[in-house]
Amino acid sequence: MRTMLSAKSVIALLLILIGAGGLVLHAQWQKVRPVDRQSAVGDVSELDPEMRAAVSFLDDFELKRAPGQRDWLASHHEPGQSYGQYLRSGANVPKKGKDTLYILPLGTFGLGSSPKLSQLASYTEAYFHPMKVRVLPAVALNDVEAQTRERSFGTQLHSEDTLKWLEGKLPSDAYAMLAVTMVDLYPRESWNYVFGQASLKERVGVFSFARYSGGVGGGGEKVPKELALERSVKVLTHEFGHMFGVLHCIYYQCNMNGSNHLGEVDVSPLQACPVCLRKFHHACGFSAKTRYRKLLEFCEAQGLEDGAKFYKSRLEKMP
Repeated sequence: MRTMLSAKSVIALLLILIGAGGLVLHAQWQKVRPVDRQSAVGDVSELDPEMRAAVSFLDDFELKRAPGQRDWLASHHEPGQSYGQYLRSGANVPKKGKDTLYILPLGTFGLGSSPKLSQLASYTEAYFHPMKVRVLPAVALNDVEAQTRERSFGTQLHSEDTLKWLEGKLPSDAYAMLAVTMVDLYPRESWNYVFGQASLKERVGVFSFARYSGGVGGGGEKVPKELALERSVKVLTHEFGHMFGVLHCIYYQCNMNGSNHLGEVDVSPLQACPVCLRKFHHACGFSAKTRYRKLLEFCEAQGLEDGAKFYKSRLEKMP
């Protein structure tokens, strides 16, 4: 039997759906004014010199592009979330004893057809430094208490059912947990698919790699392993970001931008913009320079050239 979600929970879940096919809203996109963008970053005078530099040199960050017809902001009205609004939202932050991020594999991950879970864990640990990241033993799909449906390309797993099931699986020391799978997802019958979905309040999420490596929805052609990895770590950190209470970004081209399709995922960068970076710093308390070094090392080792170029440039400007 399907568990019904409360209206409040449904609203929270819809806020952070990624990659849609089925729900069409109409929105009028408006370019953010420079003064509003600066205000969204907030007063940086009390930040330590490293962090102050990390949210400065704003010319290094590309402004949010006007959305194309199929893009997220063309169909979703989002007012944005400034740093001040984030603080006032009362977002839950990690604390001693609940400071670990968990990755839970659902089903099998075949060699060569899916990203390495160890790579995903390493990137997530660098991105949310100094949080700990752990990969849990895989759970068979038959053991997930969620509806499924069949499509011409194979099975789809109901993402909202999966979220409810995950709530009871959250380890006691977890700040948040994301389930990852190679099976396609759908949130309700009227939607074609969704890349991922997460719950802010319950700190659980699920996302699928099925469309990231050129299989489902990708024309059947395998994509380069670097591109598949880049797509995967973008959405993994995006989803975890929501569980830190961070909403979609409208200020810059940012890892926290909403995405309706793979093309939009590909043009969004690996990095968080100054507004979102301040939110993650508040939650995690990282050293900006140490975080950038760890992310640079990962990008260089895995051949993620754009990310490596960005983090190297930022490090060169740090005090």
